[in-house]
Amino acid sequence: SSGDSGASSADNPAVVALWATAGDVPQRVAEKLAYEGSPDELASRVVVTPNVELGTVELTATANNADEAVVLVNAFADEVLLFIEERDAQRRAEEAQEVEERSTELSARLQTVGQEIVAAGGEGSAGASAMIAERDRLTSELTALAEVENTATEWVPMLRASAATEQETSAVAFARGQWMLLAALVSVLLAFGVAIM
Repeated sequence: SSGDSGASSADNPAVVALWATAGDVPQRVAEKLAYEGSPDELASRVVVTPNVELGTVELTATANNADEAVVLVNAFADEVLLFIEERDAQRRAEEAQEVEERSTELSARLQTVGQEIVAAGGEGSAGASAMIAERDRLTSELTALAEVENTATEWVPMLRASAATEQETSAVAFARGQWMLLAALVSVLLAFGVAIM
C-alpha cells in the first residue's frame, strides 16, 4: 500500500501494477530466481490487482506447488518495491539538481542586480526602482526554492505471502461438455429418425 497521494506516477496503483508485470521487474525477478525461461512467461503467472480508492496493489501468483507460488509472489512484491524506491531516488536526485542549478543562477543574477543598483545611485535613486523590484522578486524565488519539499513515495507491504491455497482442477466443466455433445448427437439422431418416419 502507498502512504502518499501525490501527483507522481509512483503514487498511482494502476501504474505500479503495470510496472509489476512489464519492463524491468519481471527481468529482475527472473534473475533473482535464476529462472531460465522468458521473464514475460514468468510475469504471466502473476495477476496484479490495483485498488485506486485504497491505494493498494494486490499480487496473486500461480505455480505448480504452494512453496513455489509463495516464493514467486514475494519475489515480485519485493522487486516492485525496490523498483519504486530506485525510481523515486532518481527523481529526487534530478529535482535536487534542478533546484541547485536554479539557485546558482538566481544567486548570480541577484549579485549582478545588486551591483546595478549601486551603480545607479543606490536604494534611494529614482532609476533603481525597477532593479529593486527585480531584486525583491529574485530574493522571493530563491527563498521559495529553499523551502521546496523533496518528498518520497513510500509503498509498504501490508501482507507477505507465507502460504498458498492449492486449487484442484475441476472435471465438472469437462463432464458438462461431454454431456452437451452427447445431447446434441442424440437430438440430431432423433430429428433424423422423425424425418425418416
